[in-house]
Amino acid sequence: MTPIELKKAMFGFTIVTKLSLDVNRQNWSTTLVLELAKGEQQDSGSIRVTFRGVSGLKLVDFGGGLTQFLHLDVKDLRNQQLDSVSFHIYEEERGTISFMCESFEKT
Repeated sequence: MTPIELKKAMFGFTIVTKLSLDVNRQNWSTTLVLELAKGEQQDSGSIRVTFRGVSGLKLVDFGGGLTQFLHLDVKDLRNQQLDSVSFHIYEEERGTISFMCESFEKT
């Protein structure tokens, strides 16, 4: 899946229903699982994306009720040849989440 395909797949899914982190103790890499729903109703549809090799995670004003990431963007950094960083994922409108990752997949 390309960054453009991921952006299109996530479009319209704004409500955070799950955000979890898992650290692999063998190589100390971090995996972030993000589930987003289209609406507040249980049957509104959702998407799940797994990000591997996460670094530099920043969250702002998260929780305390309904939490939304209004416009998630995916920037391809592979041509910059950064160590273990291929993509920058961030929320454009309010800066509520930002992180780098090595890979991602829609699961």
